[in-house]
Amino acid sequence: MKGVHNRIEFFLDTCAKDIIDGLNKNFDSHDFIMELIKNKETEYIIRLSHCKTFQNFHRQVGRYLKEKAIKKDLTIKSIGRGGSPNIKRYNSQNEKWEKTN
Repeated sequence: MKGVHNRIEFFLDTCAKDIIDGLNKNFDSHDFIMELIKNKETEYIIRLSHCKTFQNFHRQVGRYLKEKAIKKDLTIKSIGRGGSPNIKRYNSQNEKWEKTN
């Protein structure tokens, strides 16, 4: 899974800042994923196919956001967890974020 994680990280490094710029000041990981799909659909599908399931891929996206926020590579900070509709339209827990710039 390490190779898949590296490909996902490289992909997100190329677009995460632009995706975040398109979101409200407060957003959650599901919002980020939906904006990612909207703006980078083909690339999203390619990376999803390597992970086999939405859950596996979206977990990697969540880890990426958390790691980059901690390292201050992205101008966001965690403001806790909460539920919101995921890509399958049912509520699930995910991280809430606030832009810091």
